[in-house]
Amino acid sequence: MSSSFVRSLGACFRASDGATGLAIYWRTASIELADKKGYTLQTLLEEGLERSGLAGEEREAARAVVCEPSTSAALYARLKCRGGGAPFCVGNVHLDAMRMKLPNIQALQVASAANGLVSFAGSSSTPLLLCGTLGIRPSLPGYQLLKDGYLSSEMIEKLQAAMDVQLPSGEKKALVNLMWKSFQHTAANLRSAYASALGQEPDYTCYGSAERGGGGCHDYIWYSGDSLQLLGCLDTVAAATAGEHDVASSRHLPLKAKLCFL
Repeated sequence: MSSSFVRSLGACFRASDGATGLAIYWRTASIELADKKGYTLQTLLEEGLERSGLAGEEREAARAVVCEPSTSAALYARLKCRGGGAPFCVGNVHLDAMRMKLPNIQALQVASAANGLVSFAGSSSTPLLLCGTLGIRPSLPGYQLLKDGYLSSEMIEKLQAAMDVQLPSGEKKALVNLMWKSFQHTAANLRSAYASALGQEPDYTCYGSAERGGGGCHDYIWYSGDSLQLLGCLDTVAAATAGEHDVASSRHLPLKAKLCFL
């Protein structure tokens, strides 16, 4: 992002720890900030653990799996168009690449991020934008959960195969069975901007080695289909030429969507 473009926006909200590289920018001439908040995904996952209703040994065993230290974080901003325009909320999310390799944790993280944005907005009817590095490839449970709000029977079966919560007795249980209430979200009719515009997700939104999460489609723009209309998306760079571009500051390619209020 060029410095001249950043200066034209006039205002930004950055992650307080300075480590995640997250920020939300807006044009002060037409948009004003009403509220903002930053979260670690650990905080949001703890809230999901509270909603699960687990207690005692099951709760602590699930916490050991869910709440490991990570760099996952979320920024939320409530913005308003100047001149009496409608408010809307934006979430910029970064999920830890190492934890993205675990489909159950990935699904739980994206559900927590969506629920966190709805909670911050104060209502599921508020227009929402959820963007960032989510790592939820279209074939994985986290993508289907974010699209539909809950897991399909097929995806539940996939996650039930991971018996990764070990109780003190030695018994192992699937995280989705223990925390099923947290594997859902209340953001109404979320749609992927690129899937809506192109009929499918881009093959490629970032490049990198397998150790860094690999290349492929990891980055997204999701929006409230009930209150926002998609007008178009920026074309993505082909995988074969991505390395030729000036990406010194990030291995992630730029995504852009143009939307309007319904």
